[in-house]
Amino acid sequence: MHCPAHPEPVAEHELRGGPERWASEFTAVVDSEPVVCIRPDDAQLPHWSLYRHPGLLPDDYLGTLHPHPYDPPDSRWRVQVVEERHTTFDDAVRSLRRPADWQQSRDRVITWARLALTDPELLIVDLQTTGLRTPHAVQIAATDRHGTLVLDHTINPQADIDPGATALHKIAAHDVTAAETFSALLPRLTRALQGRRCLAYNMPFDRHVIERELNRHYARPEAAQRWLRKCRWEDAIVPCTQWRGLWSAKRNAYRYQPLGSQYDASVNCRLLLDRLTAIADSQAQAHWKVLSRAGRCARMLDDGCRRTPRAVFPSGLPDGAEHTGYLHRGLCEKVRGEALSGSADAMRLLPQRAFM
Repeated sequence: MHCPAHPEPVAEHELRGGPERWASEFTAVVDSEPVVCIRPDDAQLPHWSLYRHPGLLPDDYLGTLHPHPYDPPDSRWRVQVVEERHTTFDDAVRSLRRPADWQQSRDRVITWARLALTDPELLIVDLQTTGLRTPHAVQIAATDRHGTLVLDHTINPQADIDPGATALHKIAAHDVTAAETFSALLPRLTRALQGRRCLAYNMPFDRHVIERELNRHYARPEAAQRWLRKCRWEDAIVPCTQWRGLWSAKRNAYRYQPLGSQYDASVNCRLLLDRLTAIADSQAQAHWKVLSRAGRCARMLDDGCRRTPRAVFPSGLPDGAEHTGYLHRGLCEKVRGEALSGSADAMRLLPQRAFM
């Protein structure tokens, strides 16, 4: 079967000029993986049908995106069919690349968040440190599930604070000179944290910092481990990332989602609580599902892809196009010379093997 030539990849800087200036057919590269973008030639507003490969087969169809000029910047790109919007074209593409089990993963995360917010033992914990290498704590905070501040202490790390860290959290050496040390705070930390479910955004790092402080205090690793085992440590990054569901083809994993950190431990605790609440309040996206081959053909016809650009097929549809889902509404009369009224007629032309 004849297939159209693969459009040349577009340089990233060319996509910064605004979608109203983009070509009718081009290949974008998102997370090192190409995506073929085809714009219907009768579209009054810019929107593109996206495919994994230039063959434009139904199995390669990802979906259709369009920017809305009147939407706020943080929700400009709309994914057709589902009620979903994204800040950038790249994030919208990532949403279309989700694996087949994303909906189930997202539903599990919603259940997890709802149960967490009903757990009276829940504490949300955050630390600010002297830096990323050999870190010591300079601030620790914790809130309960209602947002009540349980802890908020500045700590004298008895170590130098990296200037890069100070530039972020604004805690300098002179700010902690009179502050209590970790050892002095340890009895209060023990009462507040032990026996509780301690949730943190990037928990392994925060737990590592506390472990370093405990090792310095006790000078015996086994004593530090006994203290740590009395808390239930839990990381929020993975469920929050799964819930957002932006798939990185390069990493073959969901893309990390920043929390919007203000580099203040108490503020970050409340930000994580807000995120947890948003997840718990969200609804399952019933319309988002992995389509069968027949479903992809139908969606190609009804997703707003009313015409294949004539620039792609200047001589009409390629041989075998009726097998592959090129049947965009309004251009179907070119197939077998039949005039078709819409997607239902077009679907009847597809041979049965197209749905196997």
